This record gives sequence, C-alpha cells and structure tokens, in this order.
Amino acid sequence: MNIHVATKDELSVDVLGSFLSKNRFLPYAEYGIPLDNLVNYVIGDLRDSEEKGASVLLAEENNTVLGILSVVKSKWDSNHFGTEIANIRYLFTLGDYLEKKQHTKELLSHLSRLSGFSLLITRTHTEDTPLIHALEDSSFQLMDTLVTHYFDFKNKVVDFKETCKIELLKDEIPELKKIARTSFSEAKVATDHFHADRRLDEAKSDALYEHWIEEASKDKESIVLVAKINDHPVGFTTSGLNHRLNSYTSKKIGTLILSAVSPEYRNAQIYTSMINATLRWFSDKADIAELGTQIGNYPVQRVWPKLGTKIVRSQNTWHKWM
Repeated sequence: MNIHVATKDELSVDVLGSFLSKNRFLPYAEYGIPLDNLVNYVIGDLRDSEEKGASVLLAEENNTVLGILSVVKSKWDSNHFGTEIANIRYLFTLGDYLEKKQHTKELLSHLSRLSGFSLLITRTHTEDTPLIHALEDSSFQLMDTLVTHYFDFKNKVVDFKETCKIELLKDEIPELKKIARTSFSEAKVATDHFHADRRLDEAKSDALYEHWIEEASKDKESIVLVAKINDHPVGFTTSGLNHRLNSYTSKKIGTLILSAVSPEYRNAQIYTSMINATLRWFSDKADIAELGTQIGNYPVQRVWPKLGTKIVRSQNTWHKWM
C-alpha cells in the first residue's frame, strides 16, 4: 500500500468521491443530508484545512483509495498548554474489519514518522470498532466519551417558564471566567479529555475554559447568552451556526458549545432556562441544534429530553503522546 501526502488535485470528488461515499461515519450523516452534499462538504473541509497547514495522508493500492487521514495543528490548545498539539480531524478506511484495522494502523504509523507534534487527539464513533482497535494497538489512550443530542425545529420549542433573566453578553466576561473556572475545575460534574490526561498540566486544564469563554466573546460567529439573577451573572452558554456545512446543504445546523452554571445556583433550573432560551434563539435560524457532553454528565442529560431533544451519536476521545 502506498501512503503519501495528498496533493491539492487529489483532494477532489474525482479521486475521493467514491471512497468517501462508502463510509458510514461521515459527519452529520444522521440527519438525512444527501450523500453527495456530505462528500462535497468533507472534501471542501480537507482542501480548506490543507491550505491552512493541515497534512492529508492518502493510502492507495492499484489506483484505489483505501484510506485517508487529515491532521492539523491545534494552535489554540498548543499555545495554552505550551506543547505541540494536533487533531486528527478525519480518519477513514475501507475494507472488512481486519483490512480497515490494518490500513488505519499503517496510516497512523506513517503519521508518527512525519509528525513533529507532542500530542495527537482524535475522536471516533463508538461503533467504529476497527478504528478503535487500531488506535488501541497504536498506543492511543481513551480519555472521555461524548454523547450528542439534537433538537429538530420541525417541533416547537418547549414553553418553559425561565427562572432567571437571559440576556446577550455585554461586559460580563470577568464574572463568566470565574464561573467557568469553578464549574469545570473546582466543582466539575464530569471529566473532560484534558483533565483526564494526567500528562497535561492540571492548572492549565482548569484555566482552559476561562480562556474559552473569553475567546468566544471575541468571535463574531458565536453567541453568548448570560443567565442573571438580580442582575448578577450566574451562568452562560455559547453557541454558533455551522456556516461551512450550511453552504453545502439546505439543512442549517447549529451547535450549543459550552455551558456553565455557578455551583451555588445549580438545581434551580438555571441551566434548563439557558438551554431553552438558546433553542428559542436558534428557532428561526437553524433546522437542527446539537448539544454534546461527557457521558458521565447525567444532570444535563436528564434535562435535554424534557426540552424535546433526542440522542443522535456517541464518540470516544483519544490521546497519544509521541
């Protein structure tokens, strides 16, 4: 099998279209988006990321594509933790169980020889057994499992009486940073993949979400809603529309990205109020809204179905130190 860095000409429908169309784990396939649209979305994403410095490895045999791997440096995480961190965004192979597992291991081995990164991070569908076993054989370690729910705006947003005032972000970032630190370190409900990796500095993992909410406040593509009681911030949620995907399909998909509530205001339906308000904000802008969390975060998973969501996928997060 020949493995090489793909040229821009190879990142095309002519070369990759048939290969990608045979993969059952294309992003957003669960929503009935036409296969051609999803294939074009992935190829467009590969081309755009390659232009921004990503490396795309192509595995071929007898002019047939058998696998593809895309890896891109995570500049934000690298700067935050002070080490070179990269994300494997796409890792697809074809064949039966043994063939897919072997193709994946060969792609990962090739990446190891080329990579100048200290830490590789990737996510897999929990049903992609050949990929999971190949990662285990290649010294990747499981760090967390995520579950994703979705709300379909063909349905009406639940008429929920909110227990707090919900407003668009103004100048509350200092208070929100404190909420983020407390919620995701001192009083966290579930363990994210950064905290699960004991080789990462725990203090930097604690500070990660403070920086995250600060960056979200500067991002014109993001919306930050703030929950207040007596005009005092007690929680926040960040969201955004997937504009790239929306350019390839008529189905518009939004994502609720990060939410937190001050520990002293938990069990007061603040979180439920924020999520419901965010769904209402999305209701005339999206067809689908996704929400994700660690599998062990049971409180929020009890809330979501009450607001009309349904589970759509589960994924594992993996780390490998080089």
